[in-house]
Amino acid sequence: MTWMSQFWDECRFMHQKRHFEGQEMFESCEEIISLSLFVLVYMVYANSDCPVACECDVDDGTLNLSCGGKIPDTLPLNTRVVNITDINYEYLVQSHFNHARWANVTKLYLRGGSVKVVSNYTFWNVRNLTHLQISFPALKSIDINALSHLTKLQTLDLSGNLDLSFGVIVDALETTEFTNKLDELKLHSFAGLMTPGELDEKFFLLLQRFSLKRLDISHANFRKVNLRALSQLGSSLEELRMVDVDLTSFMFYFNGPYTQQMFPNLQLFDMSFARMQWLVLSLNNRDAVGIYDCFFPPFQATNLIMNNIISNTVTQKSVTYKTRNCNRNVRGRLEMKNNMIRYLNITVDPNMPMYSDIDISNNGLEYLSLNLTSHVTILKWISLTQNNLGVMEKYAEFVDLFADNLELAYIDLSFNKLSRLPKDFFLNKRKLKTIILSNNLLHSQLFLIEHLSELEYFDISNNKILFMESNSLRTFESMSFEMESNHSHVRQLSVNLTGNIFKCDCDTKSFIQWILATRVTLVDRESYICEMQKNVIQIYYKTLRDIEQLCERTKIILMATLIPLFSAGILLITGIILICT
Repeated sequence: MTWMSQFWDECRFMHQKRHFEGQEMFESCEEIISLSLFVLVYMVYANSDCPVACECDVDDGTLNLSCGGKIPDTLPLNTRVVNITDINYEYLVQSHFNHARWANVTKLYLRGGSVKVVSNYTFWNVRNLTHLQISFPALKSIDINALSHLTKLQTLDLSGNLDLSFGVIVDALETTEFTNKLDELKLHSFAGLMTPGELDEKFFLLLQRFSLKRLDISHANFRKVNLRALSQLGSSLEELRMVDVDLTSFMFYFNGPYTQQMFPNLQLFDMSFARMQWLVLSLNNRDAVGIYDCFFPPFQATNLIMNNIISNTVTQKSVTYKTRNCNRNVRGRLEMKNNMIRYLNITVDPNMPMYSDIDISNNGLEYLSLNLTSHVTILKWISLTQNNLGVMEKYAEFVDLFADNLELAYIDLSFNKLSRLPKDFFLNKRKLKTIILSNNLLHSQLFLIEHLSELEYFDISNNKILFMESNSLRTFESMSFEMESNHSHVRQLSVNLTGNIFKCDCDTKSFIQWILATRVTLVDRESYICEMQKNVIQIYYKTLRDIEQLCERTKIILMATLIPLFSAGILLITGIILICT
């Protein structure tokens, strides 16, 4: 039986079934087969029309074309996306895009190869482009009218042009009038400079005309950013990426009134891996070292990312933030990972909502100001893993570090060299769902968690815990199961105790028995280990029997020791009585 006859029989069966059930369907199977044949013929035709050395892929009725080495002379029908790599020409000219079907292309990606010049009117026949990428390591020139007719362009990616100067880009963009406004400009991995070491006002004034929403100037070779010039982008800017920039100094000075709403719609500011000698933000030329006034005052960023920043201020001493006199309502994410910040001292306006998610992990942090945590009342998620807050635990204020964060649902304090947590450390955190305390130096769990009715995951793995107190075990049991009206049990809590070398002896027998018998979800229960008579062994039922035998032997030895002593004591007392009488 052929695939067509199988399809025919299946179609008739489904048609009758759905008709009986009152569901709508094609009038007949003939319509379905006709449509299938049309799609099949269309796909065969599209592939037969695919240029040599290219691959054609039909996606949602449009054709995506990928080629290598050269630009095709012809295009298949309905081509919308063209991706060409390793172009072996030195010049891109209009004749490379002469075919009439280039007018249908909306996305064009040109990457790699030996192109040095993009000539005037190169894209004259591709004037409906909305996305254009031009990325050639050897590119030196984009002629002044090369882009002038691309009025529908929304995304322009000029990344990876290692020899192209900002001046060339400015000249090319100045002649262009974008009908729908340019949404995104990518210039990452870009070595060219408009003026030596600085992005100046002319460049940003040009971008202001385009109502730019997203700007990526990451991995670039400039050393200074003129903030006054950058501010020309105004209210349209939503994303600013300055990842891995080499800034000799990142100085933002203001002469005159401070503008609160410089970037009122900024959703993301990412300056991770920035290399700086110092970080300075100040008002009215007031000298300062640190980050002052509103977490980067010009950037009203919903998500602020400052990972892997290297600077003298950050690596050697401390970072101080003052956020008074700020008027904003930020409810996004703050990331300051992989720096070397020992002290983070922050003054926060308690009336100003800030970040709901904070990640300050892997900084070697020894001190975190209570002013950050206590006044950021909307805080729901915080990661402080891979720091050194064990230094701060010695001080009384440590117990109040999260005292006012009533909305907190997730906290990660792993890898902090913590040896103890205060009893009331998690007091009032009734919305906590996840607590991670792994890879510390904790010897016991004496802090209270029984009031955390929403707790779902408790991780105290890889610590120095020898056994868990009976109160803790009862807490785990009560939090892991809830009795419903039908007397069934609902599992709630998962506990991770892996990596601790427990103690296996008579004193901890009940704890070992609990590990083996409890219905609480213990993560990787089969990997739990303990030390018994200087041997580290895996915990399973034989271990419990060995402990029982050890306890019996201990009792026998104890009795064997005590009976002679008891007998000797009686004889001694008897002798003393006889002598006295």
